[in-house]
Amino acid sequence: LLKARGLPAVHVTHDADEAKAIADRCLLMEAGRLKEGAL
Repeated sequence: LLKARGLPAVHVTHDADEAKAIADRCLLMEAGRLKEGAL
C-alpha cells in the first residue's frame, strides 16, 4: 500500500531476515549514527 502511494516507511527491527524480506533498502545504524547502507 505504501509503495503504491509512493509513501516512505521506517521499520525498526533487530532481525536481519525480517528486514531483507520487507525492505527495498536497508540502513544499519550504531550508536545513533549511520554505519552502512545498501540499495
